Amino acid sequence: MKGLTITTRQTAARDSAWADGLRGVAAVFVMASHMCLTLDRRFVNPCCGPDERTPLLFQRPILRLAISSGQAWVSIFIILSGFVNSLKPITLARSGDTTGALQGIARSAFGRSFRLFLPAAAATLVSWTFEQTGLYSYARRGEAYWTRETVPPTIDSFPARIWDFFVAIWKTWSFNAENHYDQPQWAMKYLLEGSMFVFVVLVMTIRLHSRWRIATICVLSWVSQDWSQRLGDPLVGMNVFVGVILAELSIIMPILNYSAGFRTAATLITMPLALLALVLMSMPMDNYRSTKWSGTIMDFFRPLFPQYTEPPRQVISLGAQLFCLSVVLSPFVRRIFTWGPLLWLGKVSFAIYLLHGPLMRSVLSWCLYFGSTPLEIPSEVSAVLLYPLPGGFRMTMSLMVFLVVLGGVAHLWTSKMEPVFAKMTKKAEDLMFANDNTTSPRSAGSASLGGMKLKTDIV
Repeated sequence: MKGLTITTRQTAARDSAWADGLRGVAAVFVMASHMCLTLDRRFVNPCCGPDERTPLLFQRPILRLAISSGQAWVSIFIILSGFVNSLKPITLARSGDTTGALQGIARSAFGRSFRLFLPAAAATLVSWTFEQTGLYSYARRGEAYWTRETVPPTIDSFPARIWDFFVAIWKTWSFNAENHYDQPQWAMKYLLEGSMFVFVVLVMTIRLHSRWRIATICVLSWVSQDWSQRLGDPLVGMNVFVGVILAELSIIMPILNYSAGFRTAATLITMPLALLALVLMSMPMDNYRSTKWSGTIMDFFRPLFPQYTEPPRQVISLGAQLFCLSVVLSPFVRRIFTWGPLLWLGKVSFAIYLLHGPLMRSVLSWCLYFGSTPLEIPSEVSAVLLYPLPGGFRMTMSLMVFLVVLGGVAHLWTSKMEPVFAKMTKKAEDLMFANDNTTSPRSAGSASLGGMKLKTDIV
């Protein structure tokens, strides 16, 4: 297949809109996993509490993905990063416009750094401001685990606080370090790393015939496990390259769907493949021996990943890859992820990811604890004086208020702040790029194909 018609390119773009919906779902479930760590850590393990003999409902496979499997959804982010960042260059290459593809890769690689760095720094400033104004006071002394543990340390000197803000931004992009003002930003460096993997590999392979490009990327996907291990996190390499392979597959899917035999085969395998993928994604990071299902899966896959200290993460990543493959193969599942509310979630997903932590430590904590009296609560070492978690009614109302505030703030961030970041990126491009008489493909913030736009802010 040497080229693609304009109609086929437009169809490929339209059929890739599912990526936005899936990204929105992933952002919500990452937030839900932090909510679980905040309000009820029992669900993190697959089984069972001190007085329990059977797993709770949301400790069971697949169902646990809704509240306690953040790692699985971060893997989805990485896969979608490879998918979205490679989709337009590969489409152009398949149409014979390799020069346009290379120019687009150059601008995307440059703009990608700005489009990740600027929002992350702004979110750090928001969290730093919340800390300086005392909005984290309840979270610091609250019973809820995750919000208490992710509150930044208290610093007395104001000049030292300002310096600490810049240190936090530096740590966001440093290996073996975390931004203590916004802990979920630990994944930002891996999103950037994965994007750079994609751009470098596309530069190497963009002039290859598609079948040889796919073969090369398959080899790199397997070899990259070693790179990821040495970089300290096995999330990136295989996941991001699988995303590139899925981009290749999604482009030819409109053509393959003309074959009745292919449609039948895809229909037969999609549901079992998706169910298997969801079970693998449900693998707990710790205590997987406490239940038969997770222990059996680990016994089966451990020989495949003998060199890793965290084999559960490899199983989770494999599940995420298979799930994304099942979406690409199934028109029905793709239509589910193009449902309007899910597309809206995808539009605001980056804001949800960046801002849910500061808002949980401020808005949610104030709703949970305001007016409460600190009590002595047992800890792993001794009893400490903390604000206790409220009863079910107040907790439910607090969650509702938090979600409404988060949705509104995420919408405002997306509509008001992201255009500012896009303009800053464009100005940097205009200042630093040589005049090559080309129009920016705008893939620093979005990829445009056949009139369709794909946001690439977090993936």
